[in-house]
Amino acid sequence: MEAKLCPDGISYVGRTGPNCEFAACPALVDKYKDWKVSTDEKQGITFKYPDSLGTEFVLPNDWPPIITISSGALTCEEGESITDDGIPSSVVKKVIGDRTYCLESGGEGAAGSVYIYSSYATTKSNKFITVDFTLRYPRCENYIEPNKSNCLKEQKDIDLDGVVDGIAETMSFE
Repeated sequence: MEAKLCPDGISYVGRTGPNCEFAACPALVDKYKDWKVSTDEKQGITFKYPDSLGTEFVLPNDWPPIITISSGALTCEEGESITDDGIPSSVVKKVIGDRTYCLESGGEGAAGSVYIYSSYATTKSNKFITVDFTLRYPRCENYIEPNKSNCLKEQKDIDLDGVVDGIAETMSFE
């Protein structure tokens, strides 16, 4: 018996029929089919991003993310620091999917919310890429129930790593 690995990297099919040909692989599911397409002709890049994060409380301050392409290798010096503007910042190395990222993030408070900037750096196709955005996180304690609990849950459950990795996965270069 023979088996063929399908392009999804998960499924296998065997031989079938009178000519003993491999059966058809299951159709690939484009999990990003509902995402918007952005093209930056100056940098020669196209990528997809979700129109919204599907959140009620955590909201993008600037969206879609700003993508920057440059040359160089990914280096990640983990630690905490204070930016030139006096904002606390941290750098952590993360593996998301099959990519390694260096995530720099920091934030500052204003009028009942905290604005957190995130800069995810990685490489793809021998290019150094950064994905930058800022989100507004409200102070959930300012809400009454059930909004307070819903806000706290949303802040805990939001999958920014998955969103950023999806953006990186959909990137293509001219």
